[in-house]
Order: sequence, then C-alpha cells, then structure tokens
Amino acid sequence: MEPNIFRYATKELSQDAFLCWLFGHASMEEDRAPKRIARKLLDVMIDSYNGLHREPFIAEQWDHYNVSIQQQVQQIDILLTFTSKVSGHQFQVMIEDKTRSGEHGDKQPERYELKLREQNPEMAVLPVFFKTGYMTPAKLEELRERRIVTITYEQIHDAFEPDIDPDNVVLQSWWDYFLEAYYLPITAALSVPLEEALADLHDWSQDQTEKEIIFDRLTDYLFGGEALPYISRRNVENGKAQILYEFIFHLPYWHMANKELEINLYFSWYKDLTFEMKTIPVPYVGKNKMSETRLNRYLDEQQAVRSGMAWPSLWSESRSHLQIGRYKHGPRLHTLNLEGLKQKLLSDMAFIAAQFNYTEANMLTSKECR
Repeated sequence: MEPNIFRYATKELSQDAFLCWLFGHASMEEDRAPKRIARKLLDVMIDSYNGLHREPFIAEQWDHYNVSIQQQVQQIDILLTFTSKVSGHQFQVMIEDKTRSGEHGDKQPERYELKLREQNPEMAVLPVFFKTGYMTPAKLEELRERRIVTITYEQIHDAFEPDIDPDNVVLQSWWDYFLEAYYLPITAALSVPLEEALADLHDWSQDQTEKEIIFDRLTDYLFGGEALPYISRRNVENGKAQILYEFIFHLPYWHMANKELEINLYFSWYKDLTFEMKTIPVPYVGKNKMSETRLNRYLDEQQAVRSGMAWPSLWSESRSHLQIGRYKHGPRLHTLNLEGLKQKLLSDMAFIAAQFNYTEANMLTSKECR
C-alpha cells in the first residue's frame, strides 16, 4: 500500500487545509479537476440553501468571482468570501468542517453565522455543515430543520468521483483516504443485514464508523418502532481501548430532585452489549470530588433504591458507585436473535418501570420499600 499523508494527518485541521486548497481553485482560470470539484460542491451548497429558504440565493457565474479564504477566524473552521469582478457582489460561505465529531455546543453554526451578520448585516452568509463521516438520519433532519446546509459523505462522493485526477497527488491522496476511512466503511455498515451484524458483532467493533452505524441501526430496530414512554438519548464516550456507545432510558419521575439522585437504564456497546441500571448524582459530581457528607447521602439513597428492587430474570444486583443492577446470567445479548433481544429488553424495561410510582413530592418510591 502506497504511503498516504492523510492516514497520518487525520485531524479535522488537516481536512480544513485540504478544503482550503480545494476551494482555492474555484476562481482559477485553468480548467483542472480541483476547480471542477470545488464548483460542484459550491453548486450543491447553493442548491441546498435555496431548498431550505423561501428567498433564493442567486450567484453569478463562478468565473466572475475571486475567492478569499480564511481559517479559524472567530472560531469558524473555513470562511470563503466571494467577490464579483464584474458587479462587486459579495457573499460568504461559512463551513463547519467535521470528520467524525459532532457540533461543539448548542447550535454551533448559528452562533458563528450570527457573529458574521452582526459585523456586516448586508452580507449574505451561507452556513454549511460539511461532514465526511456518518450522520444519523435524526441529526441530518435536525440540521435541515434548523436550515443549515449539510454536505454528506454521499454528496462528497458524487462531487469528487467523476473528476478524480490520478496525476494530482494531493487530490488523489485525499480521495483514497476518504474512501478508506469513511465512504466504504459507511456503505458496508449500512448494507449488511442487521441480524448478520448482530451475530458478528465483534467483527464490527474495531472501526469507529462501522460501530456507530451498526449501533444506530440496532437501537432503531429495538426501540424506534415502539411507542415507548421513556425519554431516550444516545451517548458516545471515548474509552481506553474502544468507543463506548450508549442508549440511555429515563422517565421524568426517575429524577428525584429532593434526593439529588437520578435513575437511568443503559443499553451499551463497548466490547460486548450490556444492559444495566445506574443511579447518577444530580448534579453529577465524580466520586473523588464529592464531599464526604454528600457522598454518604448519595450512597444511602442509592442503597434505598437497590434494596427495594426486584430484578428481572437473569439480572443480578451490583455494588458499584453507579451501577446497581445488570443483565448478567443469561447468554450474551449479541447471541440472541433480533426479535428475542428486542423482547428481552422491552420486557425488562417494563418490569423495572412497574416497580416505581410517581408521588406528588416528585420522588421515586419503590413498591418494595413501602
């Protein structure tokens, strides 16, 4: 395998630099592959913007524009400023560039766009979320509802593929890495039958992109089609050896404000699939940073919940700082067939939820404790 600089330069800043290089060709006179690709991407961005807004944005011919490129200005990854050589018309394309990560903070593109509009209210600004990695359908829909232009791995592939020039080392190297790191793993993980993926779970756990997609598809199948009463959310944590993916379930009355305690159910994939119940200090503070008084109060309240629990079949009680019970004694969850796994999880969730009643004092009271 030929050495490829992008296998070593894997940070988002490296991709920022490549995109700056690519869009720098947009206003060049010579007809070269990077110029054609850059203009296609810009066309996709404008078409997407117009599909999200009532008032269309109309640009002149690309030959009319010069482009100025800035990096990390006001925390914006890439800022393209286009100025017409014919009319003087200006507009900006603000690119939030992502590989595998998501937004940093709440409504990141909108915050950056607002800063630009405050500086120059007359300037048209196109906010773009450019992601080479996988985005869940829910995240993609959320960005579109917020009227943020999204450029996905599929659109990137379609823009680049017809114009890849093997003689252009920079372009070919980035394309090879994009296929290897993003496009091929994504398409493989999306196309494998889910039953097969579950049975071969460990084979998919080494690649972060593949693992994220399989977990997303699995949890959609297990929990997405049911009218469940739980509040749920996905969570991703960087473990020491692998990425931990979690699907967390919660009911409003599982938050005991007066006891500074919250109860959650966790369906997780680290090395194996696990299903467990945890108590969480509210507000969360790590064990080593808790005062002795608060730690003792938390442990007393946790024990009150633990001692009142009747566990589903194949579960056992746990005695860790957070975990109070887990599925332990049955076959590994990934060895169950899809429907069997779904029924086991849903029945265990219902069994646990039925043990608690909501009281006017906003407390969680175990039937076994009363």
